[in-house]
Amino acid sequence: VSGMKNVSVGLFFIVMIISTFFINFKVIINLLKNKKQEQVEGADICAKAMEYIEAHYMNEQLSRTLLGEQLGISYPYLSKLFKEKYRVTITDYITQVRMRHVKEELKNTDHSIQKIAENNGFSNSQTFIRIFKKLEGITPGMYREYIKNNQES
Repeated sequence: VSGMKNVSVGLFFIVMIISTFFINFKVIINLLKNKKQEQVEGADICAKAMEYIEAHYMNEQLSRTLLGEQLGISYPYLSKLFKEKYRVTITDYITQVRMRHVKEELKNTDHSIQKIAENNGFSNSQTFIRIFKKLEGITPGMYREYIKNNQES
């Protein structure tokens, strides 16, 4: 009888261990599914952020805060998702988009530097020139001259 009792207790513990394993396994599977869903939702949010930036880069008020408000999520969370997905900050991405448009405008128009700054979301031409020179190594005027001289060759 004592031996049977020990076997029963042993079997009970084995069943409990197996049961706990399967419960934990289900929890892990659900966590993985939720993580995958968060990644999909994060990718959707980041794609929407990029679309919004592309459509509104000329707004000098465009910022990570405004972007978060427009997308209905906190800007710290949006910033985290964006940086994880694209390996660039939102602020840097906004600047990259603006600079891409600035270069096209410098290349294809004779607009003044002031007008180009305004058209592309920079608050003033001094800030624009400083940022342009920092990123490109030359002023916007020098860039325009370089492009003009190399197109004619």
